[in-house]
Amino acid sequence: MFQIHFAFKDWLYSLTIGFLVVAYWRGSWTLLDILGCKQPSDATLVNGETFCFAVPAAENPHGAEAGIRLRNATLSYSVGICLLFIGVIMIWSGLWLPDHTTLKVTPQLGVTRFVIVYILGVAAVCMWRGIWYWADAWILPDDPLRSYWLTSLVGAASAFAMHCGNSLLAPPALFLLDGPDTDAPPIAVTALGSHYSVTLPAGKPRPKLPIYINVLDLIVSFGFIPVAVVWYWRGEKARVCTPCRGMDLVYAY
Repeated sequence: MFQIHFAFKDWLYSLTIGFLVVAYWRGSWTLLDILGCKQPSDATLVNGETFCFAVPAAENPHGAEAGIRLRNATLSYSVGICLLFIGVIMIWSGLWLPDHTTLKVTPQLGVTRFVIVYILGVAAVCMWRGIWYWADAWILPDDPLRSYWLTSLVGAASAFAMHCGNSLLAPPALFLLDGPDTDAPPIAVTALGSHYSVTLPAGKPRPKLPIYINVLDLIVSFGFIPVAVVWYWRGEKARVCTPCRGMDLVYAY
């Protein structure tokens, strides 16, 4: 009975948090489409104006809608990568950590944590939009179904090959903002950190590596891994939704 009680609480928390996460992503993504692409605020899947004119852009790759979509993808990704850099620097600087002696989370610290999470949240949505719309424009645009299979398989294989398969469960970020203890985050901030969390015994320190390896790790973690994650989700979502009535207007073009 005790275990059933906790299982029900976990299920209830997961359902509530899942709804809130999806609501945030849905609202943020759509607002960026409306503000960035001048998409009509009453756009629907039926008229094909959603997702930054996805259907008109696919039907005419050289038309005005396609140009708007591609330019906004570049802008969206650029904003996202800048915000991601700011958020990661704030985490690495220790701004979110409580006092080492009291471990007390003050109201000011709570606000700081909220700001960091929100910056990273906006960064994730912006990067996802940019990478997703780039893939629509550049990867087999004349054969959407093969494009979805390709990005899904390549994205998943790339993430697992770099010991970052856990990132497929979340936005393209390898850090966990948890605590308030001084040892968190992260389990892994970068691909190399994720690799060592899998291969090294618990508590064993990471080996010291040349500076160029660390620079390469940053490039892969914040440049390549997000692409792999978004590619995987793009393929999975599109292939699931393609048979659906309405959604196929966007994903099956």
